Amino acid sequence: MNWSRSAGLLLLASIGFLQGCEELTNKEKDPLVPVLPSRFYGYGTGFELQSRETLSRYFLATASRSAKFGYYDLLSDEFEGSPPGYSDGEYRQDRDFRWLTERRSSRFVRGSFDVEGEYWFTMNTNQESLNFIVRGSDPDDLDIDFFPIDNADGNYNCLRYDAFPTPAMQTFSLDLQGGQGILTNTSAEIIEPREQTPQVVRMSPGTFAKMDVEGERAKEFTNICAGKEPAGFQDDFYDYLISEFSSQSAYYDICWTSRAVGGYQYEGKLLHYSHVGIVSVQLKPDVVNSDTVYPLPPDIAAMIDPDSNNVQGINAYRPSRTNMVCLAEAENAQTADLEGSFWVGQSLIGQGDPYVAFSQMYFDGDGEFLDEQVDISADLNLKSSSGSYFVERNGELFFNGRQGLFSNDRKLVVLDMSDPADNVVGFAVGIMVPEEQPALEEEEAEE
Repeated sequence: MNWSRSAGLLLLASIGFLQGCEELTNKEKDPLVPVLPSRFYGYGTGFELQSRETLSRYFLATASRSAKFGYYDLLSDEFEGSPPGYSDGEYRQDRDFRWLTERRSSRFVRGSFDVEGEYWFTMNTNQESLNFIVRGSDPDDLDIDFFPIDNADGNYNCLRYDAFPTPAMQTFSLDLQGGQGILTNTSAEIIEPREQTPQVVRMSPGTFAKMDVEGERAKEFTNICAGKEPAGFQDDFYDYLISEFSSQSAYYDICWTSRAVGGYQYEGKLLHYSHVGIVSVQLKPDVVNSDTVYPLPPDIAAMIDPDSNNVQGINAYRPSRTNMVCLAEAENAQTADLEGSFWVGQSLIGQGDPYVAFSQMYFDGDGEFLDEQVDISADLNLKSSSGSYFVERNGELFFNGRQGLFSNDRKLVVLDMSDPADNVVGFAVGIMVPEEQPALEEEEAEE
């Protein structure tokens, strides 16, 4: 680990938001305490980026009043009843630093949460992954499991991480009304010429504010089989899929679909969606005995065959094309509104291996910020940086020549952490460090 508890306290104290913290010398108490009252009770949707392989998960998250959670794969089609779960645990908060962690994996997991439980993230240095979760249910009335897409009507600022054709970050505006939106690329440099003009997107809601997205040009294709591509079909993501994974089988046609899935905060404060690649197979017409179970290439079988726990996919991961996060436009935001300390999870692709990092960013309210890395998955030295920032009235954020988003509730930032000088492309989510100290004693949570 790159982070010591004593060094961390010096950093927190130096930026002025941790006051009155008890001395930690010879401290014997468990540094992890319950998140009580539970901030996460209910249901939500989330996505997870696995940086090394450029893979994504899309999942339903559930949490009890005692902050026990489960993640359920929402892209597994061949199951009956509830979607298969692939991860569970119990959220905890660090007593002194106030970051979010997981009880069984506290060495590797860092994160942060909105004190109202509307969104949270965790970063895992062991898995080299970053996930972001949005509440999709009303915690005061879980009997309501469907929220109309009209709840998300309004204008949004969006930040998109592109894995293909080359890693890049781009910004968009989204005007959404009744599930249909106009998506306009607002990046200083528009990478795809096809995105020079606004695009129409259609969003179909599901239970617990799940969402299917259609209409973004050149991002979707359905059941295209290797060696049987339609005349004129060309797509860089498809080319990657058939080159990266097995495309030939003596018994099966191997086919791919690119699908966009996501979710929205049930009141429409923010939304997310991801384009992922989903594989399927079909017996070739000349295979005589259709009742025989023929072997598949191992990498394809791992993505379609349930394992012993009935979980499909590469540990529920699929190839990722893009990941988009949109925040409702802020109202009369200004630079002074962005003040305080944020825990930030970063997914970064550089000249070497991709990696994830966890950092603390402090914004002084006057346009200056400090970013100190706390933990990192790669064999790199921890870095610190500083610079200036500016917030537009609608919540667009500009810092050191990069762009980001600032939420209307003043507690969430979504950041482009790219560094062209070092050939690094990076996506990050940051949530303000909770002001209140967590509970100091174990309490029994109401189930």
